[in-house]
Amino acid sequence: MRQITRYLIAIAAALPGCANSEPFPALGRQTYSETFDKPADAARFNRVYRGLETWGYFGAEPIGRRDRKKMTQAQRVSSRTWPGILNINVDGDYCPGATTPSVADGALRIDAYRFTPDDAVSCGHGKPWASAYVSSKASFAQTYGYFEIEAKIPCDPGRWPAFWLLPVAKTPENGGRLAEIDVFEHYGGTRTVQSQGKPYVINRVGQPFSTLHVGTVKSEKAFSNAQKLPPRTKEERIAFCQTSHSYGVLWTPAEFRFYIDRVETFRTPNPGVDDPHYWVLNMDISKSAGDPGLMPGPSRYEIYAVRAWALPGR
Repeated sequence: MRQITRYLIAIAAALPGCANSEPFPALGRQTYSETFDKPADAARFNRVYRGLETWGYFGAEPIGRRDRKKMTQAQRVSSRTWPGILNINVDGDYCPGATTPSVADGALRIDAYRFTPDDAVSCGHGKPWASAYVSSKASFAQTYGYFEIEAKIPCDPGRWPAFWLLPVAKTPENGGRLAEIDVFEHYGGTRTVQSQGKPYVINRVGQPFSTLHVGTVKSEKAFSNAQKLPPRTKEERIAFCQTSHSYGVLWTPAEFRFYIDRVETFRTPNPGVDDPHYWVLNMDISKSAGDPGLMPGPSRYEIYAVRAWALPGR
């Protein structure tokens, strides 16, 4: 799926168990107009995206954090260049040994890998993994429309790749991130939790899910299909991660519809999200996605293109 046409014929697809099955929206001159079309291209992707002409890069930690100076709440809210859970976002300027992010063979590569002993001291600040965070914050934002990426994700324990939308407006009340539109996120491994005194295995490997977070940091609500994923065999899960897929969200004043390969997977009403959002790509390392120690080697999240369309008449 590395190549998709600019203008698409409307298609109808139904996911078993999905009650809200409607034709996929037509994307073209007379319907949804394309507003952002940027395949991964090394010519656009300078080492730290200098110029921010098409892709914005916010992976390196703020200078204050790198120099171990405390950031104010206002700085934290406005920067959104936070470290991951078990990883820190790096680039060649922040950490000379960084090998992520990069572009090769028509793909933006966000790698997650263990720091070398030297880099762990100079760059890791106590966190063992390096990764990256890429966004369009400085170059593109939009209210409503259809947003989509083409990507290949790893089925590796502890890896948590995602494609999401964040608001341009940053305030302490929204924590710099609400509403947060998680077009997809994926847990690369399983984890066991206690449920009613018994162990319960959470297995979402090969089953990306979508979530809408709204409200304020003191009163946040989430709407997700994470608990309603259809059953899949081990072979089906592995096969999913071995090929690329498209992940999209249709955002209208009335609702959000989420898609994988342009098949609707989840729908929820729009509770009033009507401000411009930019897109984010990252791969976190977390025990929520399984034990990262089970896969000590590098993992790769490959993004072939990011595209967006505006609603008709906008």
